[in-house]
Amino acid sequence: MVNWQGTTEDTSIQKPLLSRIYRFVVDESTFYRVHLTAFTFIPLIFSAIFYGLNGPTAVGFVDSMFLCYSAMTVTGLTTVNLSTLTVLQQLILYFLMSIVGTLIYSVG
Repeated sequence: MVNWQGTTEDTSIQKPLLSRIYRFVVDESTFYRVHLTAFTFIPLIFSAIFYGLNGPTAVGFVDSMFLCYSAMTVTGLTTVNLSTLTVLQQLILYFLMSIVGTLIYSVG
């Protein structure tokens, strides 16, 4: 079988799964896909951490997701009083607002 580089390769030999995943990511990743993935999974991961850092005033997981996605998009929307959050939760929101500037300014 001839591949895209014009060389032949033996298809009877299975490549390891990680190697195939790596090749897929390298071949199929575009600027748009990388940023879409970042805007999807970074707030999702940080919302789980945010939820785990609940203090005296508990914040629900849905509210944690809303706050993290709102911070990531720098919309300023909130469902809870931000002064009741713990310092670590406020730092997570600040961090998410800070990294979005890096992602947005990399476009221009």
